[in-house]
Amino acid sequence: MTQISERPSGAKPSDPSIDLPLLPLAFDDAPAVRAWLSFLREHILDALAAGEDAARSPRERMFSRHEVRRRLASEERVLLGLVDAGERALPARALG
Repeated sequence: MTQISERPSGAKPSDPSIDLPLLPLAFDDAPAVRAWLSFLREHILDALAAGEDAARSPRERMFSRHEVRRRLASEERVLLGLVDAGERALPARALG
């Protein structure tokens, strides 16, 4: 069974213990795909929440602009790693 790396409970997204790049995903392993999709969904929602906060008026924001940039940069790194793991699992395109 293919293992995918998951953030340890309580770890921050920028925690160096997060193993990126992730191993290629095995699309024929349903539990691994479910875990990958769950992790992907979690980070998409985190990025969207940061973006929504940044779009609020300054008085209604929870985070500073610097903190939103830091969070978005961290989520970008994780999301691109997850997409890369999925892409590496796809068969190479036939030459033709």
